[in-house]
Amino acid sequence: EGLEDPRERFRCLRRVGDTALYSCGLFPETLERRGLSAEYVAWLGRHAYGAAGVLATFSSEPYQQVYPKLKSDFEPIARVLTEVLEEPPPDRPDAILRMYRRWRRTGSAKLARALHRAGVQVSGEPSSN
Repeated sequence: EGLEDPRERFRCLRRVGDTALYSCGLFPETLERRGLSAEYVAWLGRHAYGAAGVLATFSSEPYQQVYPKLKSDFEPIARVLTEVLEEPPPDRPDAILRMYRRWRRTGSAKLARALHRAGVQVSGEPSSN
């Protein structure tokens, strides 16, 4: 059947949208390392969700009203994912180390504050690596 089947096309579009959203929100530095701009991936995700929304209206998809919202609010939703990622539980050393490494890559003031609350003093400029 492949992509001629509207249900399969819908699943593929939803998967593209979800992957773009997760990539923009949770792994933006990975996009940069791979030479992809977050703007392009967000565009791709918005359009995939938009097309999935159109297909969902012609099916029995129970959450069809979600896809237009995911399309229109893609960037704010990705920012929420980023904020959730920037607040890992600081009681574990591996979480603190991940937070510090992320701060070194991004220079996030929010991460610097979270590190400070965990007892880690950061100073200087984050690396550009």
